[in-house]
Amino acid sequence: YDLCFCRRFRAARISKGDNTLMATCRSCKHECHHSNGGKCHCGCLNCEHHIKEALNKLDEVLFPHSLGLFYTAITQYLGFLKYGDEYKVMGLAPYGKPIHIEKLNEILIKDQNKLFCLNLDYFQHHTGNVEMTWLTGEPKIGKVYSKELANLLGPERNPKDRIEKIHMDIASSAQKLYEETLFDILNKLYEKNNNDSLCVSGGCGMNSVANGKILK
Repeated sequence: YDLCFCRRFRAARISKGDNTLMATCRSCKHECHHSNGGKCHCGCLNCEHHIKEALNKLDEVLFPHSLGLFYTAITQYLGFLKYGDEYKVMGLAPYGKPIHIEKLNEILIKDQNKLFCLNLDYFQHHTGNVEMTWLTGEPKIGKVYSKELANLLGPERNPKDRIEKIHMDIASSAQKLYEETLFDILNKLYEKNNNDSLCVSGGCGMNSVANGKILK
């Protein structure tokens, strides 16, 4: 079965809208099994128009390029290593200033043709060397970023280290760049289908700070 389609369609149905725009942002690729025996790899970003019982694709960004993995990489770099710790970066961001945007623009690149792409020199999730398991209970994921990230931003924070101003500033910069990229995606989605109804799903849809700014 198409797991990703099921998740997206479920989000659309929960929104109680029969005519809405859908933006689904997730971190990782998924291999979906179809009833006809075929397989496909779903995108890390799906932009669609949900109308009645159909999801019509408008745009997508495929693995290994992922807005969620950008945020996960920064989360891990800042010393928050547990699965789902991204909320800590979101909470830390208001205490800093987005003064590292220029550096982060080397990692997450805006692309007019592809919406965005990652500079894979700073990542290792695409190499197959990142372990992820959830069989023992709590999900665990290995580091998704490469040593080049520390070369760019400075030494990574040890989880036991004190949180310093530079960590707050990096969190603020990451949140700001994430928001700018997300809003650019949503504006382009709106340009393709002039519809005020919007449903945001996937792990990135849990970034409540960004969500609260969408209406603004």
